[in-house]
Amino acid sequence: MTQNDPIRLPQIESQSQGNEADPGRMLQILWRGKWILLAVPLLAFGAAKLWLDGQTEFFSATARVQVDAREVNPLKAGAGEAINKPRTVLKQQQGLIKSTPLLRRVAESPALAGMKTFAPERLNGTTVIGALNENLQTNIDVESDLLLVSFLSPYREEAVAVVDEALRVYIEYHKEKKRAEATELAEIVRKEWQSAITELDEVSAKITKLQSDNGLLAGEDRSPLQTKLDNANAALNLAHLETQKLFGVYEEMRLASQDPAPERLKERGLYWRSKSPVAMLEERGNTLRSQREQKEEELTRREAELGPANPKLASLREAIAKLRAAEDQLALDYAQHYLQSTLIDWERARLNEQSLAADQQALLAQVTSQNAVIDQIKNLSTAREELRLRVATFNERIKQLEVLNDTGALNLDVIEYARAGVRPTYPEVEKTYIYALGAGGILAFGLVLLLGLADRRVRDVEDVPKLLGMSVLGVLPELPHGANRVKIARSVEEDPHSLVAEAIRSVRTATIFALPGGRGVVLVTSASADEGKTVCASNLAFALAGAGKKTLLIDADMRKPAQHQIYSIDNGLGLAGLLTSAAAVKKAIVPSVAHGLDLLPAGDARGKAAELCEGAALTELVRALRESYECIVIDSPPVLETSEARVLAAMADATVFVLRLEVSRAPNLKRAAGILRGVGARILGALPNCSSSKRGARAYSGGISYGPGGPSAPATHPRGGDESEAKVPDPKARGTDFLGLEEESA
Repeated sequence: MTQNDPIRLPQIESQSQGNEADPGRMLQILWRGKWILLAVPLLAFGAAKLWLDGQTEFFSATARVQVDAREVNPLKAGAGEAINKPRTVLKQQQGLIKSTPLLRRVAESPALAGMKTFAPERLNGTTVIGALNENLQTNIDVESDLLLVSFLSPYREEAVAVVDEALRVYIEYHKEKKRAEATELAEIVRKEWQSAITELDEVSAKITKLQSDNGLLAGEDRSPLQTKLDNANAALNLAHLETQKLFGVYEEMRLASQDPAPERLKERGLYWRSKSPVAMLEERGNTLRSQREQKEEELTRREAELGPANPKLASLREAIAKLRAAEDQLALDYAQHYLQSTLIDWERARLNEQSLAADQQALLAQVTSQNAVIDQIKNLSTAREELRLRVATFNERIKQLEVLNDTGALNLDVIEYARAGVRPTYPEVEKTYIYALGAGGILAFGLVLLLGLADRRVRDVEDVPKLLGMSVLGVLPELPHGANRVKIARSVEEDPHSLVAEAIRSVRTATIFALPGGRGVVLVTSASADEGKTVCASNLAFALAGAGKKTLLIDADMRKPAQHQIYSIDNGLGLAGLLTSAAAVKKAIVPSVAHGLDLLPAGDARGKAAELCEGAALTELVRALRESYECIVIDSPPVLETSEARVLAAMADATVFVLRLEVSRAPNLKRAAGILRGVGARILGALPNCSSSKRGARAYSGGISYGPGGPSAPATHPRGGDESEAKVPDPKARGTDFLGLEEESA
């Protein structure tokens, strides 16, 4: 950090201060625009009142009508059936009521004759139909699905009469339409009824002919042929079962006969012998058994006589064995006999099944052909029943249409007849005032907000450190003297206990500590003209002189000099004369314009102020004056309007940046501060003036406020002085921020 750079607080602190100030900006904008916020709604209220005074009062009469939708179908019973489209029907009826044919009927009605509502002077050239179309309104009550019919008129009774007449015409129109529809529908139904009877007779004749040609009995569910087919199917099933059974027996016997071992076939023979004996085979079997038994008895007797081992018994035993073999052969003969018998039975059953199957197929073909006829008869019977029902429906429908000839597309019911309110419907006074005040308030708020956001003037002291990056040295309040600049410029002299004097003393303290050794040049400048730099320079110079410093006040604003007017002296030779001639300095300086204060007026630069300041003569002059004065206060021209301020700021030891609250614009201030920093000026701080808040001025009157960029103590004198020559302030001193110390008395 160099000696020309101001002390800057950390960025985080700067952002925090900005965030803390932002929420209050909106309230400040609104407070500054309080008269707009009050005046615009009042103007809107007055405009609304003027508008209401010029309006004619209208009364509204309203009737409520229920409209039930009906869907007419001549092929169904009933005069009509409800459909689920009430909102659509209501919208259609809205248009119907205001249709030209119905409005013409209403206009031509005798009930409207002589009404003042339709007087020629009120119609203004329009027709009665046009007036009805404009003032007769139809709406839908979405909650109850009712049709609302209303009329606006300056006369309450006539509004009711017009609505009643409109409803009468509307209902009469529907009655006429319903009667016409009922007559037309009755004719349509009669034609359909005749057609249905003719078709019914034709269908009945076809059914009778088909039953006669195919031998079918009327009213019977089944034909004789179907019964025969059922019996044939049952016989075929039994024959098939029998065939399968006999085939199983035959197959079992055949397999037993093919077995190499005769025991299986022998067992089958014994089985069939016990179940179904054959006489011839039984006779032979009885004979063999009888002979065998005789031989066995003889063998038993002879064994007892001769002994079992006697050789004479061998022949007898051989004969018994042959008889036994003959009996076994008899069982095999039985098996062979039944094998042939089962084969014959199976063949016979199979032939019987084939015969029954052929009969069943023939019957099936006949039944299939007959079923087609039966299906045709059933279809015709169904059609006949439908035709009978249709004829009955038409009969009932014709009766209803003949009796209820006024039933048709709609069912109308007047829920509430026309009734007008006591108070006029138009204009709506309360709503108009509310809307006017609301619109005025919104417009005023938007206008104030827009003007506030577009206004770039600096209004609050708290915005200065954040905007310019420098501390606030003090705040000069707005004085009641107004434009009396001479009195204001000598406030420290004339009223040393005022807030102005306190603020200037704060600047003086900061200046003394900022100057190396308490000596140096102080430049007082501003961004633009009329921001109070001349007043501040005069008061600061007097304050320095009052602190015992030998002080010189230089009016360097050679374009618009003012210091000679403040101290009531002649402009004379002045600064311009010293820079353009070889005159002695003492001739130009006016001594003791105040106690300890000398003044060097501006003089007459003859339009060459910039050239004079940029020359080397000014630098030599300031160097010479440094030796004679402890403090030199230079009243500089504005930074943005002249180039002299840049030259003066570059040679000054400290710069006081003056701005006027409510007048100075933020972009100009930032640009001017940037210009000063660009030429290496050491900005001591900002000095706002004309603060409307005494509390704000008091807060800065007792010392120097810290901001994002407080001044820093120089390491060396900008003109070559050593650091040891500067007076080091007491760290505990009150009312200074020169070394970055926090002020003890906040």
